[in-house]
Amino acid sequence: FCLSFPQGICVFSCIAFPLSFCLSFPQGICVFSYSAALLFFPAQPVISTEAKRPTFLPQHIPCAILITELPEVSIHEANPGAHVSHLRHEFPPQPHRQSFALTSSPAKLVLMPTSLDLFRLDNKVALITGAASGLGAAIATALAEAGASVAVHGNRREASETATAIGGNAFAFQADLSHTASPEALFNRVKEHFGHVDILINNAGTIHRDAAVDTTLSSWVQVLQVNLTSVFQLSQLVARDLISREAPGKIVNIASLLSFQGGIRVPAYAASKGGVAQLTKALANEWAPNNIQVNAIAPGYFATSNTEALQADETRSRQILERIPAGRWGQPEDIAGAALFLASPASNYVTGTVITVDGGWMGR
Repeated sequence: FCLSFPQGICVFSCIAFPLSFCLSFPQGICVFSYSAALLFFPAQPVISTEAKRPTFLPQHIPCAILITELPEVSIHEANPGAHVSHLRHEFPPQPHRQSFALTSSPAKLVLMPTSLDLFRLDNKVALITGAASGLGAAIATALAEAGASVAVHGNRREASETATAIGGNAFAFQADLSHTASPEALFNRVKEHFGHVDILINNAGTIHRDAAVDTTLSSWVQVLQVNLTSVFQLSQLVARDLISREAPGKIVNIASLLSFQGGIRVPAYAASKGGVAQLTKALANEWAPNNIQVNAIAPGYFATSNTEALQADETRSRQILERIPAGRWGQPEDIAGAALFLASPASNYVTGTVITVDGGWMGR
């Protein structure tokens, strides 16, 4: 029994019946292999038909996956016997999607990834520092939605609220990164819990606002330790582990517009963020041969706890908004896309760069 529609095909093979059932849907392909025990419905996650996020189908379906926006296909061979065997589709030549095949029991799907698949983080573990709120929480949420297990870190307060909001395989950790021993202790605890770290987001940061002539050495040291030294320490720890496992990895550092500009009354912060940009390039150069990409994001003026003083200053806030072409403060969610890109296989040929997410500030 077969129905055909444009740009897709759905193939069912049932062990209980000598029957092949083919049904095509627009903009997608869905492949199912059924066993005789189809009436039992314990669920397992598969890819859904629209959002490409986990949904649930009977666990006795060995394979179910959707590929969107495929060209027309032709069936060369389909065996409706016990499980799908030797089912192959061929597509017109395309640079990123050419063919897939289902093989012997249990059914396996071999396919070239689509563009959206490159943003998936399934089976990856990500450590996001400074994730109790703001940018870090938004980044952690985005990576979890892409399939990653996330270790959410709080610097001086726990990130348990972030972990609870994300749910699933998210776990909260706390460590004061102003202490030199904390980065290693944090990494060891994350590794003990998750087994390894594939993605590191160095987001934790602090700021001290004061005139340069009044800035104390202790304030300077604290800002540099949190914003720059701990970034190096964690990056080093993660890279050592990745290299020892011969595993690919991603490191994303959160820089700042003050990686490019001097700012006013924040000398330690400007120095630390300038250092983050240069450290990003240095580490990228060294670790590119190990398939570890190191990049940075320079956020513009975001509505977070670090900018509360600026937001409360009516004159300064007005001056800032007048310069931002987008005409508004950034929201934490505005950084999620750039972070996901740099943390995913979509950026495998991007390393040593600093991406600005600033509403157009640097282009003004």
